[in-house]
Amino acid sequence: MNKILIVSLIVFAVVMISQAHAEVNITSQIAELTNYTGEDIQPYTGYIGPDSPLYELKIIVENIDEQLTFNKTAKIEKKLKHAKTRISEAKRELLKNRNETASKAMSKYAQKSQDIENEIRINGDKIVGLENARIQIMKHQLVLQILSKQNPDNVGIQKALYNTGVLQIKFEDKIMDDYKSQTITELRCGDTVNDCPPNFVCNDLKYTTYKWNNTNQDFDTNFSIHSKCVKIM
Repeated sequence: MNKILIVSLIVFAVVMISQAHAEVNITSQIAELTNYTGEDIQPYTGYIGPDSPLYELKIIVENIDEQLTFNKTAKIEKKLKHAKTRISEAKRELLKNRNETASKAMSKYAQKSQDIENEIRINGDKIVGLENARIQIMKHQLVLQILSKQNPDNVGIQKALYNTGVLQIKFEDKIMDDYKSQTITELRCGDTVNDCPPNFVCNDLKYTTYKWNNTNQDFDTNFSIHSKCVKIM
């Protein structure tokens, strides 16, 4: 019985290539978050923190570096790295009882999370690594929840915490949009492939194409039908 179950799971995973790979990876990472306490986001140890007169210059340099990164995935990774640094900076300032500069770092975090949200919203192409990026945002959210409980009067932390919640939803929406697009374009059925995987249905999708006719000086309309597996939502 156990062998049958294992074989069934393997077959299902092979058919659902992209979804299975992403879900297994993300499920294991989310499970690790159960006891996550933010140990990988330590208080900032650098020289230029929010208490430094060079802090704004540091932020400008980071922003320029992001703008000069044209790969969408790499750009989001850099933005997430800089957002993580803002949390580290806030941690150090709070340990030193410098609430004002901690709020300054949190304000910069809120701005960066808004930048990431805009990057996802305006980019219609598929972005590789969104699942891992969403995990990073979840980690940020958990750390900010801890800081919020420890510093309930810090408005900057509350705003940053709210932004992480909004950003996480944006990531989930983008991941779902990318997956829907992939399932429609890659999973085919019909004469050559008769069966669709579980939770999919074979649909005839009608495509209309237009080609310019020099003789008639008008467009010829052509119709074609392709059978593809479409996920049942």
